Amino acid sequence: MNICSERKDSLLLDVYGEMDAGQRMAWEKHLAACEACRLEKEKLLDLLQVSKQSSSSPDLSPEETQAISDSIVRKLRVEKPDHFWEWVFMANRRLTPSMAAACILILFLGWFGLNNFNRSDRAANTSQIVLDEKIMVSDEELLENLEMLQEMEVLEKLVNLLDNKIQGAYLQERVGETSYGTAYI
Repeated sequence: MNICSERKDSLLLDVYGEMDAGQRMAWEKHLAACEACRLEKEKLLDLLQVSKQSSSSPDLSPEETQAISDSIVRKLRVEKPDHFWEWVFMANRRLTPSMAAACILILFLGWFGLNNFNRSDRAANTSQIVLDEKIMVSDEELLENLEMLQEMEVLEKLVNLLDNKIQGAYLQERVGETSYGTAYI
C-alpha cells in the first residue's frame, strides 16, 4: 500500500514529534480513516526504535568512565599551549618559516619606506633652506640699501642746510642792496 502523497510531511512530523496541536487533530482523523498511512507510521516508528537500539553506546563502569575522562584531560593539557607564542611556534611548525619571511619582508619594507620618507623630508628641508637663503639675501640687500638711504637722507639734510644758508646769504645780499637803493625785480 502506498501512503497518501499529500500527507507525507504530516507523517514525518508525527513520527519525529514535531507536529502542532491543530495539525495533530486533522492527522489523527486521517489515520483513523486511512490504513496505509497508519501502517507506514508503525513501520517508521519500529525503524526508529531499532536504529536507536543498535546505535546506543556501550555501558561503561564508573572506573572506565573516569579513566577515559582523565585521559582526555591529560591530552588536552599536553596539547594546549599556555601562551600564544608557544601555539604559534610549537603547534604550527609549518608556519614558522613563512612567519619569519613575513617579518623580514615587513622589516625590509619598513626600512626602505622610512628612508624614502626621510629623503622626501630632506628635499622639503632643502627647499626651505633655499627659500630662507633667498630671504636672507634680500634682507641683506635691504640693510645695505638702508644704509645708503640713511646716507642719502643725511645728504639731503646737508643740501637743504646749504640751500638755506645760500638762500639766507642771497636774501641778506638783496636786503643790503635795497638799502643802498638798488632794487631788483
